[in-house]
Amino acid sequence: MKKLLFILIYLFFSYEVKSEFSDLTGKKLLCEHLSEINGYDFISKEEITNYKLSDSHRSWGQYNGNYKANLKTIILNFPILMNVSMEINRKNLEVSLVGIKGEPIHICKIFEGDLKAYFQNLNKQKD
Repeated sequence: MKKLLFILIYLFFSYEVKSEFSDLTGKKLLCEHLSEINGYDFISKEEITNYKLSDSHRSWGQYNGNYKANLKTIILNFPILMNVSMEINRKNLEVSLVGIKGEPIHICKIFEGDLKAYFQNLNKQKD
């Protein structure tokens, strides 16, 4: 009986820990690299919105996708990118393409506030 109780308590706490690191709802990242700025808004347990402003396109875009998180990484998938996935290292918040070694494509920081309004304001400043 003690073993069964121990197993149930262990399963309960391990589920709670998994839920905390895999559900990023409400978290936001702002990422910059060269002439491009990206914002990632984790809007639910699986859904993410990417805001993007590029000097070359001189306008901002909004793209919806999904994510999966574990203790080390967050994998981002956006239909617009077809079969290419991005990976965020949770320790240093560097974004890279999954399976490709080399320099990160973005370096992020935690963002507090409304990402959509932030990108709309940046776009107005460019005009």
